[in-house]
Amino acid sequence: MRSYVQSGSRMDYSPDADVFVDQVVVLGGRIGVAVTDIPAGKLGALAVSGVFQLPAVTGEGFLPGEELFWDASVGKVTKDKTGDKPRAGYVFAPKAASVSTVDVKID
Repeated sequence: MRSYVQSGSRMDYSPDADVFVDQVVVLGGRIGVAVTDIPAGKLGALAVSGVFQLPAVTGEGFLPGEELFWDASVGKVTKDKTGDKPRAGYVFAPKAASVSTVDVKID
């Protein structure tokens, strides 16, 4: 019996509400990013690994390798892991405090 299923970089997903390309989707304690628009109740694909430029909180710099979390209340990644924020991944490229996006390696 062969046990290989797939590379694991994409995950099938059927949302309850419409999801749009590049939208972050919470998957339990992690996130995925929609690779296309996915209508409610239809099957689509989420990227669950790779590097994505995501909205980030401003006012603090990020350094490569630092762990990031998704704050759904503001729709941005943050280093603040308090509460029930799912893990977004880690900083892939440095971000200055004034910049509003960051390259994130999701995993």
